[in-house]
Amino acid sequence: MKNTLKIALTAVCLCATAPAFADTVDVSAVTCENANAMDANTVTMLIFFIDGYTGGEAGDPVFDAVRLSADIEKVAAACAADPAKTVMDAMKEALGG
Repeated sequence: MKNTLKIALTAVCLCATAPAFADTVDVSAVTCENANAMDANTVTMLIFFIDGYTGGEAGDPVFDAVRLSADIEKVAAACAADPAKTVMDAMKEALGG
């Protein structure tokens, strides 16, 4: 329970301190190059959103901070290999779907 609270508080802090996107953003169109130009907090929020969205689509409501951290490293490598790729495509490629 303590870890859940820490994760929730971290997420709230990230949301409170990160600069806002425009009013709306088509997350599927954000390229790796766009993400590289963002500050770390904004990229973290973007990855959290995509992870939650794809988890919801797959019917997986579990938040696993260790897995997410490892996945972010894989996505970063996929983005470095092809900055023109969208972040969502990089995630699909790096995480096998």
